[in-house]
Amino acid sequence: MVTLLKALASAVLLLLLPGYLTRLAWFPRLPSDEPQDALSFLVEVLLFSLVWTGGWGVVLAHLGWFSLTGLWLISLGYGIAVGVWLRAAGRPLSVPLRVDWRSGVPVLFILVLGSVFFFRPHEFIFGGADAGVYVNLGANIARTGAWRIRDPVIAQLPSELYPGVFREHPPSMIPQYVPLPGTYLTDGSTGEVTPQFYPLHPVWLAIFYAIGGLRLSLFATPLWGLLACVMVYFAGKASFGFRVGLLSATLLILTATQIWFSRYPTAEVLTQLLLFGGLYAFARHLDQSQRSSWWGVLAGLALGQALLVRLDLYFLLAVPLGYGVYLRLERRFDRGYWAFTIPFLLQLVYSLTFAVSRTWPYFYNVYSFSLRALPMFWPYLVGAGILGILGVIAVESRVFGRWEERDGLRRVWRWGARSLAVVVLLLAVYGYFVRPHLANPVASYYYWYGDHQVPNVEQFNFVRLGWYLTPLGLVLAVAGAILVLWRDLDARTTLLMGMGLFFSVLFIHSSRNNPHHIYVMRRYVPVVIPFFMMMAAYALDAIGICCVGYRRWVASALTILLAAWLLYNARVVVRHVEYAGLVDQFRELVQMLGDEPAVILFNDARPVSSAATVGTPLRYIQGFTVLDLQETHLDVPLLAEQVKGWQADGQQVWVVAGEASVPLLFRDWRCEHRADVELRYPVLEATYEHFPRQVWWGTMPLRICELLAVP
Repeated sequence: MVTLLKALASAVLLLLLPGYLTRLAWFPRLPSDEPQDALSFLVEVLLFSLVWTGGWGVVLAHLGWFSLTGLWLISLGYGIAVGVWLRAAGRPLSVPLRVDWRSGVPVLFILVLGSVFFFRPHEFIFGGADAGVYVNLGANIARTGAWRIRDPVIAQLPSELYPGVFREHPPSMIPQYVPLPGTYLTDGSTGEVTPQFYPLHPVWLAIFYAIGGLRLSLFATPLWGLLACVMVYFAGKASFGFRVGLLSATLLILTATQIWFSRYPTAEVLTQLLLFGGLYAFARHLDQSQRSSWWGVLAGLALGQALLVRLDLYFLLAVPLGYGVYLRLERRFDRGYWAFTIPFLLQLVYSLTFAVSRTWPYFYNVYSFSLRALPMFWPYLVGAGILGILGVIAVESRVFGRWEERDGLRRVWRWGARSLAVVVLLLAVYGYFVRPHLANPVASYYYWYGDHQVPNVEQFNFVRLGWYLTPLGLVLAVAGAILVLWRDLDARTTLLMGMGLFFSVLFIHSSRNNPHHIYVMRRYVPVVIPFFMMMAAYALDAIGICCVGYRRWVASALTILLAAWLLYNARVVVRHVEYAGLVDQFRELVQMLGDEPAVILFNDARPVSSAATVGTPLRYIQGFTVLDLQETHLDVPLLAEQVKGWQADGQQVWVVAGEASVPLLFRDWRCEHRADVELRYPVLEATYEHFPRQVWWGTMPLRICELLAVP
């Protein structure tokens, strides 16, 4: 009952109230005789409220003040202030709404279909991979209220012991040591541990954890996946029409990747939600019949907040730059531009501020090569910027200074778009038929985290995208993109096409990820796969429109074939829940260890050990101190002195031996055996050379001893 009440209060205060009152306050007057479309109004309210709540959650975690109560109070205080202002101004606190079932039924269909596929979340609480680290970071933020972690046990460790209890980074990376996967030891003297990643997704997981605990936090990602499909529907509808929007969302829901990553608690579907919500708002912002600064603000907030989810989205800075050039050339540079750009830039600045002040090692390790190369290339970048500015000035003065020549420039625009269509066709043919044959079948590179060689299969990226989207889906997507560029590229669709094509080329050329499947596909989830499905929907819609009579059945047949093929490819993913049953097994393990403060030493010599996997939730969900012993570098007598100090302070010390334990590591210590535990769970096969189609059963045997005395 308490969880239900907290969930209801959070739904009202965090997901509805901020957006509702802001929407009412934005305009001088909402006409009482013109009811608003209820569905569109709800989407606006929800999108603004998501950005509002997520932004304040990040700020509170940044300052070390995060709490669910704090978020409630912020939204309630804002709501009271806006409500009082509305009443004082004689403005209504409600707006007449009309329910249009013609638009409501498709959204209801998307919600029902997505719920059936998405709301079986993977029980991914292990560390060792990004998904589990995100869940653990969310739980830790909810428990401690802070982004950074302070561990007094680590603060007491002598630096001479670090090589034996922390894994060491390669020399090119900072800082030197990693306590557990997804974290950095940034200040050993104070026990400061800095999480990896950007903060928005862990903060939302913390909100759900604060409402209903670990299990509820696992349902945050399915909710984002569902809402992302709704935003894809609205973005497709605003850009290309109702049929394209509905078909885009439906096809997306049926893809194995959308199903998997809407259950798998990484940040991809939250990114997808914000980006396509921003694209929808931006398309509405450009609609001259509804031009309003409200839509510009909403677009800037949504696209800008995506920069707090992932650090590979700074390319979006090109959006306000390109939009400004477009408005300048169109002689429509007005406050609408700033309504979009200011919210976007504020969040860009805050994203960089957070990177520098709270997750600098992560930012540096990802961008270190670019940062080192910048001194060599900055003159060229400055020169390109100057040439670009001079080009805009030249076009504006020579062409737009004489209105009769504007049609000439638009002909150049159409020529450029059609040339790009030809390039897209050539790239698709090259990526699918030529590039794989140029690949070295035995090429590999060293992967330091797993301490093994990984096949270099980047040349097969486009072909392997077809494993999930089907070859038919790829053909239709390429055809749709060519059609849009050839005949339908305008202000309303340029941002969507630019973003979709840019990220498609970027990640199909190089995924920048460990290329085992289905894991590597996360790179394509935020933009590429929904973009491909939207282009396929556009092509199917074009076939249906251009054909007459019986030939319209061609579009229907292709649609049914593609949907059935996508669902067939997703058959294993649909019925599989990764790590099913692990939450209950983990709770049994925790009950055995007890509630007292304890230090847990993991003896497991594998690079990604049982400390990395089960030790991570023991540390960040339960609050134990976990040390992943580096057996070959461990100074056992020095560790023994630390153990004596912990026991003198009243802390239990446990030794957990994993599958690859070093047998005689503690041969002189008195360690009393307590239990043998075997965690057992289903996992989707990890493969480099074929589509994943099997479910394996993984096991993790653990031998648990309580350390009673050391010599």
